[in-house]
Amino acid sequence: MRTMKLLVLFAFVAVGLLQAQEKTLYVNLERIFEDYYKTVNANIAFEDQKKDFEARLSLIRDELRNLDQQAQQLDEESRNDLLPREARETSQRKLQAIIQRLREKNRELEQSRQEGLQNLQRIRTKREEDLVTDILAVIDKYADEQGATHVIEVSGKTFNRVQVYLRYPKEKDVTEIILKLVNQGHEDELKAAKEKLEGIRKAANERMEAEAGRPR
Repeated sequence: MRTMKLLVLFAFVAVGLLQAQEKTLYVNLERIFEDYYKTVNANIAFEDQKKDFEARLSLIRDELRNLDQQAQQLDEESRNDLLPREARETSQRKLQAIIQRLREKNRELEQSRQEGLQNLQRIRTKREEDLVTDILAVIDKYADEQGATHVIEVSGKTFNRVQVYLRYPKEKDVTEIILKLVNQGHEDELKAAKEKLEGIRKAANERMEAEAGRPR
C-alpha cells in the first residue's frame, strides 16, 4: 500500500515538473497579418492589379455595348418596310455579321474574366504565403527568446465560424508584442499605407457603383 502511495506521489511530482518546464504563448495571427505593414503594401499593389484587370474588362464591355447598339439599329432597318428591299437585305447581312462579332466578344469577355480572376487569386495566394512565412519567423524567434515550448494561434474558426479557443489566459497573449516587432521601424510607413489603401478602396467602390448604373 505504501509503495502504491509513493508511485502515485511520484506521478504527481513528475506531471508537475513537466508542466513547470512547459511554457505556452498565445497569438492572434489574423490580426497580426492584417496590421502588418507589408500586408498593407501588398494590398495596395493588389488593388492596382485588380484595377487594371477591371479596366480591361470595361473596354470589352464598351465594345459589346457599341455592337449591341449597332445590332439594334440594323435590326430596325431590316424590318423597315419603308426602305427598299435591297437596303433591308443589306442591313440583314450586316446584322448577322454583328451578331457573330457579339458572340465572339462575349466569349472574349468570359475568357478574360476567368483568366484574370485566376491570375489575381494566384498572386494573392503567393503573397499571403510569403507574408505568413515572415510573421512566423518573428514569432519563432520571440518564442525562442522567451523559452516557450508551445505557441497557440487563437484566431482560427470552426466550420460554423466559432472560435476554436473560447477561453485562454489573456496574460499570455503576445499579439501586441509581435505586432510591434514586425512593424518596428515602419510605423510611419504603415500609417501612410493604411490611408492610401483606404482611399484606393473608396475610389474602387465609387467606380463599381458608377459601372452598375451604366446602361447595359
